[in-house]
Amino acid sequence: MRKITTVKCNDPHKPQLELVMQGTVRTLIEALPANTLSFRGRAGKLEPKTIELVGGPFPFRITHTQSNLEGRVAHELETVEEGKKYRLKVSNLVKEGDYSGALWLHTDLPQKPYVTIRITGAVEGEVSVNPKTLFIGKMSAQQPARSGSVVVSGNTGKPFQITRLNHDEKLITVTQHPIEGQNGYRLEITPRLEDLPPGARMQTVLTVETDLAPGGKNEVLIQLFNTR
Repeated sequence: MRKITTVKCNDPHKPQLELVMQGTVRTLIEALPANTLSFRGRAGKLEPKTIELVGGPFPFRITHTQSNLEGRVAHELETVEEGKKYRLKVSNLVKEGDYSGALWLHTDLPQKPYVTIRITGAVEGEVSVNPKTLFIGKMSAQQPARSGSVVVSGNTGKPFQITRLNHDEKLITVTQHPIEGQNGYRLEITPRLEDLPPGARMQTVLTVETDLAPGGKNEVLIQLFNTR
């Protein structure tokens, strides 16, 4: 790295000078290919992912691990070369849902006491519901009221039925239609603006249950506007 600082002063012979700072930055512990992991897709098709931790000028050892994703991911640590290289294998445990967190690898290196591995997941079950958030209603006084739609689709090829739609009937109306030629349904969401005071902004949740995942619930957050 090379940084230059310009200094100005009242010396008539040299009113300006430059201070040059130059040095070489060496990584103490490098996470390869990156210090982030992401699991996206169907639960049964998500393969484990691997990160290699490679030491720099000083030998190091990983003393213990810490995580806020217990029950969501599992991890294994392998010593490839003592003091120089370790391999971290992370597996998804979630059958459905989103998560975000981190895994901290504590070391005996004073200059680098821990390495943070960021982990996110967006795992699809047998049924997907999209979008997860819907904006409907009257967004501005100049625009007409807007409705929206949610698609409920199967991910396994098995035919299924929606067994229950749970929502606040005072705020929205939900109409269900099968999607022609596809294994799924389209839910038309219409706001009930007559029950919303002018200028109101509210949110409600639509819960979808199917016979493919008895007891399982997919939720859609619906934001309602009534700008006048």
